Amino acid sequence: MDPSPPGASLGQRLRALDRRRLLLMIVPPVLVALAIAGWLLMNAGLVSTDNATVAAARVPISSSVRARVVHILVKEDQHVHAGDVLFRLDDSDFKTAVSRAEAELASARLRVAGLRATYRQSLADQGVAQANAAYTRSEAVRQRNLFNAGVASQRDVDQAANAATVAERQLLAQAQAQATALADLGGDPDISADEHPLVQKARAALEQARNDLAHTEVVAPADGVVARVSQLQVGSYVQPAQTVFWLISGRPWMDAAFKENQLGLLRPGHTADIQIDAYPHRSFRGHVESLSPGTGSSFAVLPAENATGNWVRVVQRLNVRIAFDEAPADVALAVGLSGKVKVDTRAHPPAKSGDGV
Repeated sequence: MDPSPPGASLGQRLRALDRRRLLLMIVPPVLVALAIAGWLLMNAGLVSTDNATVAAARVPISSSVRARVVHILVKEDQHVHAGDVLFRLDDSDFKTAVSRAEAELASARLRVAGLRATYRQSLADQGVAQANAAYTRSEAVRQRNLFNAGVASQRDVDQAANAATVAERQLLAQAQAQATALADLGGDPDISADEHPLVQKARAALEQARNDLAHTEVVAPADGVVARVSQLQVGSYVQPAQTVFWLISGRPWMDAAFKENQLGLLRPGHTADIQIDAYPHRSFRGHVESLSPGTGSSFAVLPAENATGNWVRVVQRLNVRIAFDEAPADVALAVGLSGKVKVDTRAHPPAKSGDGV
């Protein structure tokens, strides 16, 4: 269509056509530039990564005692609550151990009572020994005086002296027996049975036996989902600290690996938008919970060694934990699912309680 007015000369028409061409050359690039500038402005301060996975705490389920499995109360992928019984072990031997420990405790109390009686008897025997030693000493002196007066014989003197010596030794032996009896009471003759080491040891053994019996019921330490339950079978023996299956925590988070040049603006508390590949039409709200203190390679058993002649610079990634503001109850966020995370660094994160002002 000719933009020149009717009756215009050829020169006017050419100039109008040139202006139209100029507009067509200038306007589209300007519009594209404005669109790019608007997009950059809208996304300024946003950092994102598609290297993110769903993670959750994995708690190993194990027994504290060695015994045979008699009953499994959960199934694969079952939701459980803290305190729910997961499986039971054969408790017959542990009940016997509790009965034996109770008998040992009663025996210890009786033994302490016997030790008190022994100590009281040693006190009485000590008094008798002291009286006998005093008498034999005085008798030896009297026989010596009679001998000097020519009334007693040497034999009488020797017998009296020997009796005094025997009485002194008996007194020493009785003193040692009294000290031993007192030591058996812990140095305190008035100690109660519950305070005596023998009773305390027996009570500790009873508590241990009761704990072992209680541990024949293995309970869930937290809310979550049990996994690999099929590894455990009725009739199998479990060992202490042997992992028989796993409990996946019911509070998942995202492990998002950001490039090192994206970390400068990230702070705990920044809001985040989370998308899970398994649910492409859903988005979840979250926030930055923490930043890892090191890259994955820095925690390896054999860390990377860069002091070589052929070292190639590689952009490192750092794990950032993204917590869900609310754990979605209508979808299953299985551990290991892939996702994308976009963090808005433009807003200042809220100050944590206890931070300085």
